[in-house]
Amino acid sequence: MDILDNTNEETGKLQQIIKQFYPFAKEYLDFGDDPNVVLRSDTENAGNFLGKTAYYAPDSYEIHLFIDKRHPKDVLRSLSHELVHHSQNCRGEFDRKYENQPQIGEIGYAQDNPHLRNMEKEAYLVGNLLFRDWCDGLSSQFSAILLENEEKMDKNEKKTAQKEQKILKSEPKTPQKEAKKPLKQWYYGSLYDKLTSKWTKK
Repeated sequence: MDILDNTNEETGKLQQIIKQFYPFAKEYLDFGDDPNVVLRSDTENAGNFLGKTAYYAPDSYEIHLFIDKRHPKDVLRSLSHELVHHSQNCRGEFDRKYENQPQIGEIGYAQDNPHLRNMEKEAYLVGNLLFRDWCDGLSSQFSAILLENEEKMDKNEKKTAQKEQKILKSEPKTPQKEAKKPLKQWYYGSLYDKLTSKWTKK
């Protein structure tokens, strides 16, 4: 899967999330050929209440995502929906021709064409569940990481507490002071040493 950025926005984080989500979606939907994702910016479309959020081009295997003023989670939800359409295309669902019924992309195709309506039902149901399962999986992984970190912190806190208890229990050693001679004894002893050393010299 390649991502083509046709916007003037900073999309690095969004592209990173798309790349994290895509392998899960591909395995979930079990399709073979990879589509390409096109990020698009259209301020006029963004200002239109009925503007497009995304669409799938079956002939080119392209998913177009409009990202202006949208939360990244909402953009990924659109991607999930369009990936279901891509899996339908890989199954050959887009190859059908319809007589006296709206074709794909024509006004009323999702209301007046029973087969295309069922395809939309699948895209909304499976696409939303796919995205929900991925998000819940992330939440579980994040919770596991938090729990692991808390356990590590608890172990470190226990070790720290044990060290503090050892320090508190240990008796402080009183430094030994050198025994000092009384001043008078030191003076006479020193004087005696000097006199004897002087007069006993040969």
